[in-house]
Amino acid sequence: MAFRLRVIAVEYDSFGETLLTGVLEAGQIGAGDPIRVPTASGNSFQSVVASMEGPGPEPPPFRAETVGDATLIVGVAGTPPKKDVVVPCVAEGSATPDALEALREIVATGRLGEAWKRLQGAMRHQGSVCSAALPHLIRLAPSLTPDEQIDLWIEVGFQVVAGAGRFNGKEPVPGMQETLTQALRDAEPLALQAFLDAEQLDPEMASYLALACVALAGHPLGDMLEEFLSPGEGYVTLWCTNCDADYEVDGFCDPLRAPCDPPPVPSLTPRARPEWARIPIDLLPGFDAVARAVADAGLPADAPMRAVWCLVAAMVAAKGAVPWARTLLRLTGHFRCDGCQSVLPIAALFSNWRKWPVEASGPPQDIDHAAIADKAGFKPAPGGTLVLGDFPLRPVAVPDGLRPPVATEALIVMPDHGGPNKAPRLSGACLKVPWLAGLRHGRTLLAVGDANGAVRLCDPSTRTPYGTLFERPGRPVAGMIFTQTDSRDLVVVYGDLTVDVWSPDAVDGERSTMAPPPDRLRANGHTRIVAVCPSTGLGFRTPVLLADGDGTVSMWAPFGVRLTDPLPPDPAHYDVVAVAASAGLVVTAGRASRNLRIWQPSSGKSSLVALAFAPEWLTFTGAILITGNADGAVGFSVGDEVGPR
Repeated sequence: MAFRLRVIAVEYDSFGETLLTGVLEAGQIGAGDPIRVPTASGNSFQSVVASMEGPGPEPPPFRAETVGDATLIVGVAGTPPKKDVVVPCVAEGSATPDALEALREIVATGRLGEAWKRLQGAMRHQGSVCSAALPHLIRLAPSLTPDEQIDLWIEVGFQVVAGAGRFNGKEPVPGMQETLTQALRDAEPLALQAFLDAEQLDPEMASYLALACVALAGHPLGDMLEEFLSPGEGYVTLWCTNCDADYEVDGFCDPLRAPCDPPPVPSLTPRARPEWARIPIDLLPGFDAVARAVADAGLPADAPMRAVWCLVAAMVAAKGAVPWARTLLRLTGHFRCDGCQSVLPIAALFSNWRKWPVEASGPPQDIDHAAIADKAGFKPAPGGTLVLGDFPLRPVAVPDGLRPPVATEALIVMPDHGGPNKAPRLSGACLKVPWLAGLRHGRTLLAVGDANGAVRLCDPSTRTPYGTLFERPGRPVAGMIFTQTDSRDLVVVYGDLTVDVWSPDAVDGERSTMAPPPDRLRANGHTRIVAVCPSTGLGFRTPVLLADGDGTVSMWAPFGVRLTDPLPPDPAHYDVVAVAASAGLVVTAGRASRNLRIWQPSSGKSSLVALAFAPEWLTFTGAILITGNADGAVGFSVGDEVGPR
């Protein structure tokens, strides 16, 4: 169906989209539709619709006859080279013919190819296209390459979760319901075979493909595809089914061992899908028996949610993503709501609009309280996760001229906004720290914290201050870092449980309101944070490590999400004054205990390394670790660890 959008205003936003404001004069417009927009150069800007806002409450796609003269905001992917869209103008597009042409191209070539992206966009936003395309794609699936089959079955899983195959008595063409129902019935064993044939998959791909297979089996757990669970996020969102309170529960990470007691082995009426029994099961003891029972029964629709999570975890582990499989087993545990104090199965709490059937968990006193997650996050696995490791250190020379790091200073790269005369990036943005405007032109500045709790930006050469960013009177700054991996953040700690996060890219110039709060830090073992450091190679995008004077270490995203189980203190390692991390290892320096503690979060292994002096600082780059005090420094090359002993 072709559409015409009369454009009355245009804006080019900071996310790389062209925003068209206008009225839909004819046809239907939806995300993924090709669109042509006139420009002053005489050539149309050709792209696709990336986002839309309409009058509501109905979601896109929008039809001219239903939205009338209501104003729409249409986000078009990309911008024309000269940003010269003519206003007013008429933008045009045609979705369905393009989608059907893409389908014909896929069927004719026997490959998904470039046409697949065009077809996907139309399928996601136009039910008739999806219904017409799915039977053809499912028949084509066995001839596709392994990678194409994985992409296809994940997309089909999403379509099933979104309602593909359900016309509710309003099928566009007689017989389409029967054709689509049979095609989806045929899809289940084909998708399972693609899963079995796949070699190692990355964690996200493994869980998406496993959940797509579950969705095709008709089990409600397949809806978890829409939760977009990811190893890098570190949290899940839960809703209490008793009081409707919602929580972002962090610490959603590899527990390294069984995170809780396994659910009971279910007694199930077998379903005529013997293909599920071919799923290899190699899971933690207890959880493996549950997964095997569900698989051998052919994954019936009434299989308990917690039990099906065991099967999904086994499928993920079978594709090599064992740490992510253990993480998913956390979802077989329980959560305590802070509002109503209910203890509920986590598997039942992923949506406030659907109550999923979950087996009875028994009275709360029968559940291991140490393993119950709460608003402070998931708990470490019962019995602890640390094991003794051996990290060989080979002495190396300390580079000449090495200057010890200054814990209360950090270099900051400011954004380039063109100086004080350039308009804010976002409409209506208000810079609440006016003196920052003159510094936003890509310069490198020095942030300095002092004993009075003030943090200032200074000229890095002369140390002349430009102004005070913020101040916490009576709280001396203990440490600060600047991270610029995924996001750019200045993280400041004060020697208590106060953490500030400030981004030079913040529109208003003020501190973030999402820094790790004191109550969450306290709940995770902290009492006095004395050091902070960034890291790479720990499996997360922008991890920030916080170290306590007693040796407790926890890992957080700058926006307040805890990413791993914390490292508990060691009585033999105390008066910690510094923390550094590199290459997947975290090291803390104990001044009074005269030793280093090396921790590998991915394995839970840790070891103590005695020193002949009291260390006061650390640096760790690549495999080179250097520690020292006012009298000198020593360097070590950190070799491959030998393993537990």
